[in-house]
Amino acid sequence: MKSHRRLSLFLWLIFTFVTVPARAQWQLAFDTYVGQDNNLLRYYNPMRDHIVSPRIEIAYSGTQTRYYYSNDLIRIVDNDQYSYTTHNAGIDWLREDRKNINHYLAADFEMRQDRPDFSYFDYWKAEGLYDVKFFPASWVFVNGSLTVFYKNFKEEATWNHWESSLNLATSFFLPTRTTLRVSAMGLIRDFSKYAVPDAESGTAELSTIWQLVGIVRIAQSFGSQIGGYSELLYRFNPSESNPYQVEVVGFSPIDDYFGYKGYKWTNALKWKINKQFWSRITLSAYRNTYLNRPVYDYDFSTGTWLTDADENYIILSNNRQDNGYSADLSVGIQLNKIFNRASNFGVIGSIGYFHNNSNDNYFEYDDRTLSIQTTYDLQW
Repeated sequence: MKSHRRLSLFLWLIFTFVTVPARAQWQLAFDTYVGQDNNLLRYYNPMRDHIVSPRIEIAYSGTQTRYYYSNDLIRIVDNDQYSYTTHNAGIDWLREDRKNINHYLAADFEMRQDRPDFSYFDYWKAEGLYDVKFFPASWVFVNGSLTVFYKNFKEEATWNHWESSLNLATSFFLPTRTTLRVSAMGLIRDFSKYAVPDAESGTAELSTIWQLVGIVRIAQSFGSQIGGYSELLYRFNPSESNPYQVEVVGFSPIDDYFGYKGYKWTNALKWKINKQFWSRITLSAYRNTYLNRPVYDYDFSTGTWLTDADENYIILSNNRQDNGYSADLSVGIQLNKIFNRASNFGVIGSIGYFHNNSNDNYFEYDDRTLSIQTTYDLQW
């Protein structure tokens, strides 16, 4: 899609804001995140920095539809080269049937803009979602969703791709105030062809990759004020040929959840102190095996990657393997209907700790975070 087409899409979305029926409702939201990260890049040599992230969203909602635009700025104070901005515009549509079935459709367009040093992260993404919820009985809930998007990178056509995900989940509500949720997800990423002048066909493309994710969650209520859950996630990833690390120390923007396999176990407990105040503690443990990610020999005294007699990087192991844990403590306050109007204000303070063990000493690290987030939304 060319630049003028993207601009046309934005103009069309803006036009819908002024053409929807007058009986709809306006919504305005402001969020601000301010935090400190003691190891911003999460590797052996910690880089401390401060993060300031304001966000604004304006939406227009009717009986079944919602139109929105949002803008996020991720500002890295001391290392501004890592800062970036995202823009989102989209439409949501909800329909409730008499047969205890809810249908939800959504379309979203997103753009990301980075600083010049990392402009190869710039992209635009067009996404569609269909979600259906079925309530066959009071004690069971079935949910299914299909998401499809296309992601286009401004400077690197090799990374352009389609991605689809199908998610199926079932929740059981037990008399003991226990909820059991079982879900499965399948994901597939299909890379687009890109021009290769020296190739016989003139084009090439990266291999299609896929994975399966299974999740089991048990949630328990311990009265009117305390509740918690325990969740186990396993990611099965057979795509050993994926193309993630383009250089030894340079990672591509597609180095994400398709780059590893393994499990994550998360436990959380929330205490609703009163109508305004709450507190939550979250503990997680994980083990990941990274695919097509060798462990290279690194000289920590000189900060250089070692090579053999043929100037090839020395590989110590074929796959990087990590395991670790994290802990997060959050407290918050939520004030609703401020000045007797449809407006809400919230503040969340959090402290976190992250520890990672690895067979690659380059990624052996600790991280500590501290943040405060404010939210405000208004409807009229």
